[in-house]
Amino acid sequence: MEQGGFTDAAGRAIATYTWRPEGEVSALVFLCHGYAERLAPYYEQLALEGNKRGFLCFGHDHVGHGVSEGERVQISDMAEYVDPVITHCTTMSNKYPGVPLFMVGHSMGGLITLLTVHKTQESGLIHGMVLMGPLIALDPAMASPIKVLLAKAASRVLPSFALGGIDPALVTSDQTWIEKRNADTLIHHGGYKALHSHVLLTTLKQLRAKVAEVRTPYLLLHGAEDKICSPEGSKDFHKLSASDDKTLDIVESGLHNLFLETEEIRNHAIPATMDWVKKRQQDATKETKQTV
Repeated sequence: MEQGGFTDAAGRAIATYTWRPEGEVSALVFLCHGYAERLAPYYEQLALEGNKRGFLCFGHDHVGHGVSEGERVQISDMAEYVDPVITHCTTMSNKYPGVPLFMVGHSMGGLITLLTVHKTQESGLIHGMVLMGPLIALDPAMASPIKVLLAKAASRVLPSFALGGIDPALVTSDQTWIEKRNADTLIHHGGYKALHSHVLLTTLKQLRAKVAEVRTPYLLLHGAEDKICSPEGSKDFHKLSASDDKTLDIVESGLHNLFLETEEIRNHAIPATMDWVKKRQQDATKETKQTV
């Protein structure tokens, strides 16, 4: 793994990570982590699986996450997450012209992926995406009417006021990963900040009007027992999206993060993700050769 960085529009340092394959690069895969996470080491198994298929996997810690600068888990606009992703993807795509680019996004990273794809869809920057446990709809217990009201009210006067938080036992049922996350001082273990929560909830409302405009190919993986992001939200999205190439896989017994789940579940989710990318990469390569 290579580490690097760039600065966002506000001058904050964004920490980057790159996993290069041996030999020729056949595809670029941006890994988009979720809320209160960081990229390494939690997405390393996924990245190495991509390396086996000739993929260059890369990504960064979002602003306010991991090693990147910024107030912890706090933004005033989703552009603070989306714009650096577009910058990073464009930079890497320019370094590897003609190599297809894909995105893999988990939870809030799934929402960021959707917003990125929607914003760049006409340019064709992203050839396909894998959404795993994406934040399309929160579980009702996570977004009760009183919590929504409190987040909206506090976002104006006490933007960093924190409510609740993520129970690690809802993220994965794998005890080793739970212990590793609990001991990680670079992961945010506090509550949801009011302004951040309000931005996310507002964005989810706006997303509903954009679903039918999504034409980019995708694989959507969601744990059947996810109590953070609702599987029903993913099912609704799948029905309404306009993509001609779309697959929904509801994984039995899976909780929120399938890439960190028990060995049986992650050994399904991780290869399935990269196998899906491989098939689309091969199709994209054939189309390019036929065009030439």
